[in-house]
Amino acid sequence: MASGHGTQPPGRTAVAQVGTAGTYAFRLRLVASADADRLESWTGRPVQVRNGRGLLMVGVFFGLDYAEHRDDKARWDVALTVTRVTADTTAPVPS
Repeated sequence: MASGHGTQPPGRTAVAQVGTAGTYAFRLRLVASADADRLESWTGRPVQVRNGRGLLMVGVFFGLDYAEHRDDKARWDVALTVTRVTADTTAPVPS
């Protein structure tokens, strides 16, 4: 597991266009160390999240909160909050 687990990156760099703001907080259970490392590498990058009702959201998270799983010491419970980002879909795509 990476030594940076549970830390916030220095500064937030995500930029969102004017649109619907919101956050989605959730917990991932029984996350293996390799998957925790992958989540850590996604910090500050756009990710897609689908909630239990099927709503798809694109957003960015800036930190992870780790808790060692009491029944399986090789796995973690990971809490995170994704901040929704929106884009102007009418803007031309750069070539």
